[in-house]
Order: sequence, then structure tokens, then C-alpha cells
Amino acid sequence: MKNNTSFEKGVQLLKSERFEDAIVIFTQLIGSDRNNAKFYCERGVTYMHLKRFDKAISDMDKAAELEPKNGYRFASRAFVKGAAGDVIGGIKDYEKAIELNPEDDISYNNLGLLQERLGYEKQSKRNFKEADNLSNVDSEFSKRLNTNGTNSLGNSQILNTSTAPKVDLVNAAKKQKTNETSWGIIKSVFTSKRGLAEFVDFVKSGFKITE
Repeated sequence: MKNNTSFEKGVQLLKSERFEDAIVIFTQLIGSDRNNAKFYCERGVTYMHLKRFDKAISDMDKAAELEPKNGYRFASRAFVKGAAGDVIGGIKDYEKAIELNPEDDISYNNLGLLQERLGYEKQSKRNFKEADNLSNVDSEFSKRLNTNGTNSLGNSQILNTSTAPKVDLVNAAKKQKTNETSWGIIKSVFTSKRGLAEFVDFVKSGFKITE
């Protein structure tokens, strides 16, 4: 119970952009339970906000090591690698995420985005098409996405749906006006038929790309 309360506090600090304070909380949680992948993952997200990419990827590595059959672990690490400029590494992780969860439309979409960066047009179009085929959001999922709360995995969620077109998150965020956060772009991209509850949480628990 104490860990759950501390975890929620850490998430709130992350959403409030009090990143250093959030790191303290997540580090304490890791000290109390070194086998909880979500603690490493959330600290990794926090490090990414601070552009401490080595530490962010190290935490994502540990999360994937602890849950090697959880495609979300590889998808979230792929996102961090893409933000850090490791396009090849991000592609490999998205491919692993898809291997573990073939209905992961989000990973198909983001894999296509990274492939576009390398000029792999044929492959990227194929993955965008597959993402489109999988991303027809049904009414049940839409209803769940519009509910605030905590999911069964214990991860925070502030969820919305959108049918906005695909966007290169990192580059598009940098082009926005100063009074518009990248959060609007991110939440417009990540929708999923099956839910991918943890990945939605990762993106929508307050994630913003900062300059």
C-alpha cells in the first residue's frame, strides 16, 4: 500500500514537471522493490524529460529484462531511443514489440515513423497500413480511454481519444508555437484498438517533449 501511494506521488510529480523530485521517489521505490518493472520505466520516462538519455535507456533496459515477454517494455524503450536519436535501436525494439504483440498498432505506426527517417518508404508505408488496419477504435475502448483513473497494472492514466493523422512526435513537437505543448500532438497519435494500457499510460501520464 505504501509503495502504491509513493508511486502515485511520483507520477503526480512527473505530470507537474517536477522531474528531480519524481526521480527521488522512483529511486526510493526501486530501492524497496528492485523487481518492479514499472518503477524503472517511470524513472526512465522522467530521465528522458531531462534528456539524460543514457540513464533513461538504462532504466528501460532493466524494465525489459524484468519483463521480457511484455511488448510494452520494448515499445517504450524504442520511443526513448528514437527521442535520443538512436533510430536503428528504436526500429529493432519496435520490431520486438510487434513480435510479442502482433496487434500493437501503436508500434506499427511508430516503426513506420522511424523507417521514414531513414528513407525506408516501402517498409514505412506497409507499417502505416498495418497500423491503420488495427486502429479502428471500437466504442468500448473509446469509453475506457475517456475515463480517468488507474488501470489494473497500477499505472496512472489520463486518457483521451483522437483520430488525428500520424505525426513525427519529436520533430513536430519542436515546430509548435511556444504556447502549444507537444502533449497535444502526442495524445492525438496514440490510439489503439486493443488498448495497450501500459503504453497509453506511458504516453498520457504527463509525457511532454521539452526543448
